[in-house]
Amino acid sequence: MQPTDSDPPAIEQDSQSVPNLQDLLASDLASLTLGQLLGMVLSGVSLGERQAHLRQHDSEFANGFYQRNVNVGSVAAPVQVPRTRSGAFRPQVLPASYQRGYPEPSQELILGLLVSARSIDGVRR
Repeated sequence: MQPTDSDPPAIEQDSQSVPNLQDLLASDLASLTLGQLLGMVLSGVSLGERQAHLRQHDSEFANGFYQRNVNVGSVAAPVQVPRTRSGAFRPQVLPASYQRGYPEPSQELILGLLVSARSIDGVRR
């Protein structure tokens, strides 16, 4: 069936590439490294950005993910970066192009948000 102008753009649900938050909360978060946890958070935010982008651009389509390592201070975070067919989309949550790490104020914000959860129970709420 061909999409029409009135159909909303298809939003990709790729649970194999970006972990589902509910699955993460049900799992043993204590076994994750800080880098893995940061990578999952950044991947999830990037996916949300792409979904918003697809809603605003009817002619745009999701086109999978690519792997990128991002440094938050001295912590390497593996991020699944969502992409679009045109290649015009780039998540704003990532550092500037050709940068592997964040500036100091951004690092403090990202780590502060993660620390503010205080515990696994805080994350679940």
